[in-house]
Formats: sequence, structure tokens, C-alpha cells
Amino acid sequence: MSKYLYLAQQFENLIAGGHWNPGVPSMRTLTEQFRHSSVTVSRALQELCARKRLRCVPRSGYFLLTDDPPKYTWGLILRITPSLWQPTLCKTIADAFESVFRLEKSEILLDPCEWSSEVSAVKFRRQLLRAKNSGMNGLFLLPSGTSDLHTRQEEAMLEVCRKSGIPVVLLERNLRGHDNLTHWDVVGADDFTGGRQCARHLLEIGKRRIAFVAGSPVNSHERRLAGYLFELFRHNQAHPRDLAESLMLDQQDGSLSIARQLLDAQADGVICYQDYIALGVIQDLLLQGAAVASNIAIMGFDNLPVSEAFSISTYALPYELIAKNALARMLQRIESPQLAPIRIESPGSIILRKSSVKR
Repeated sequence: MSKYLYLAQQFENLIAGGHWNPGVPSMRTLTEQFRHSSVTVSRALQELCARKRLRCVPRSGYFLLTDDPPKYTWGLILRITPSLWQPTLCKTIADAFESVFRLEKSEILLDPCEWSSEVSAVKFRRQLLRAKNSGMNGLFLLPSGTSDLHTRQEEAMLEVCRKSGIPVVLLERNLRGHDNLTHWDVVGADDFTGGRQCARHLLEIGKRRIAFVAGSPVNSHERRLAGYLFELFRHNQAHPRDLAESLMLDQQDGSLSIARQLLDAQADGVICYQDYIALGVIQDLLLQGAAVASNIAIMGFDNLPVSEAFSISTYALPYELIAKNALARMLQRIESPQLAPIRIESPGSIILRKSSVKR
């Protein structure tokens, strides 16, 4: 018997025994649990589709084929800045939402809109109405932080949603350059507390020239920066003879590398607005002969897989809790459309690794 057929039989036995209730595990979970390649797992799942035990929703995953249709179908758009780590981060967030939605017998429709270089309300209206007519009950959007063009696209898309009666919950941040709550709820991490906790850790290990590397003008990054500044202010108020200095650097300033600026400023600690920026800073510092952790302690945000791989201290975002709160708010929004928009913040946690702990 072929490997994929043997694996399909194992899967079918699990379904029959009720072990895949409320839903089919993710591809990553299945490949790790059964120690087969993703190709073999995929073929086994396709075999179960042919046997009418599963159904496949393009770009969303596999679902048990039962007499009961899914309770809800949610659109999920993750507009994450293109980078080497973008696919991994998208999968991390999507997996968190998928695991939460399964418990509510809901399914995900990934990327119901196609993005191009134009801003076309007509195009968005056509795509969104098609998704709505196919069963999409609401839309979750992680806005882009990349450019003004992306923001104009999102503004056009959200206006179509408002006029078409499609409820929307924004994830982690408002639109780029927007901080006020107008039409849309925002559900994300407690970024302000994250900035405070990162700064507090660096202060507790004796760092006093602490830099913050800022990114795009989005309010999640701005709240991280505000938390860092508040914690330094709080320390200086309590310890006037042991002042800590703030150094704010812009990651988008190409005149000097961040590492060079840190060394020139004699910084002994740095908080980067995201883990992959922290990794770049670590690499540049090592190339210039600086000792990471002992001379310059480094922290990031988000707890991306790269942070564990390269032992980067970070503020971990609670993706599953964000998903639970976002879903709860979406259901409230559907039941009571007149509710005023709110911001809901979920607490994250500091994870300390070698980049900020002396060996």
C-alpha cells in the first residue's frame, strides 16, 4: 500500500473515532505528528476528499464533510510587509485564527480580495460582494504598514464594506497614519505594555543608553515606542541620579546602518519594533565586532519563529487570544451593528533569550 493511502486510512480512523472534532488539524500539525512530508500528507487529505470524508476550501484548508454546514465563514486578510519571514508570520497568524474558528465551527476564506497597484472601489465591490454572496459573514483585516498606496487601497475596500453591510474587525492596528477609531473596531496586543516591559528588562540588567528602532507610522509601532519612553521616564523620576537616556532611530533611514548608529551613540541596549529587524541588527553588530548581550542587549517584538531560531529576546504577541477577542467582537458587531467602535488589547509576555542575557 502506498504511504499516502496508509496515512489516509489512519486519518479516516481518527475521523471515525471522533478525534478530529471540532476540526481537521493544520498541515503543519499533521506533518509533525505523523512524520511524513507535506506532499504525502496533502495526498492523503485529497484521498479523503475523494472518499467524501473531507472537503477542501482553497487557501483555507480542509474541513470535515458533515451534514451540518459551517456556522460562519470569515474572510481573513493579512497585509504583512514582504520579507523573507512574511510567509512564516502569515502562517503563524492564520493557524492561530484557524484553531480558534474551528471551535466555533467556522471556516476561513483567506484573501477574498486581490491586490494590485490600483485603487479601485469598483473592483473591491465586485470581489467583496462575490465573497458575501458565497457565504462570507464578516472580514478580519491586518492592515499594511508599507505605503500610502496600500492605505488608500484599504480605505477604498473598507468603504465598500461599510456601504455593503460587511462587518469588519481590524487586527493589531488601525490603518497606516490613522489612530482614531471611526467605523472599525481594532483588536490586538497590548503594545504599550510590551514597550514598557522590554525597556524595564533592559533597565533591570543595568542598561542606560537604550535605543528604540521605529518602523512604519502605524499605531501598534507607536504604542510600543510610547511604552518604552514612559518606562524610561518612570525610571528617571524614581532614580534621578541614575538617569537612562533614550535614543530613537528610524529603521527606514538609509544614511547609516542601525548597527553603526548604535555604536556611534554608545548604546548598550536596543528595542526593535519587530524580531526580523532585531535579527538584522544582531548580524550587523557581529560583523562590526560588537558583543551582543554583554555590550549591546537586543530585544524584538512578536516572537516570530526567527526569534527562537536565533535566540532573540522578544515580546510575544498572544495570537490565539487576539483571535478569540476578535471573533467575540465580530459576533457582537453582527448582533448590534450600532455599537461604537472600540479597541481591545490582549496582554502578551516577555520571553528572554541570549540576545539580552549574558552568557
